[in-house]
Amino acid sequence: MSLVICLAQDFVDSEKRAQEYRKKQVLLKKSFDFLKKAQETLDHKKFIKLIKTLVEFDKGSLEVTSLVQTASELLPPHVHLLDGFKDFLPDKAKVMLNKLATR
Repeated sequence: MSLVICLAQDFVDSEKRAQEYRKKQVLLKKSFDFLKKAQETLDHKKFIKLIKTLVEFDKGSLEVTSLVQTASELLPPHVHLLDGFKDFLPDKAKVMLNKLATR
């Protein structure tokens, strides 16, 4: 492989890594913004339950259905929190949350 091709490939790879890094930074900021809004909106007990649920999900000891169930109990009637939370869910879980939250 020629030096030019190697350099071009390195450039492309570094651009991909930079894009992934930027995406992660955006997601991290959205996450912090959501949690700040949740803390400001929910009473302390509900906020702590939400945090504990998110930690358990992140550890892998909670299924997405349980996460969505808990969110549907804690977040309504705060539409802005429900909408913000949906940004982090896969499509199937968004549908599930919509159904549970409108009950």
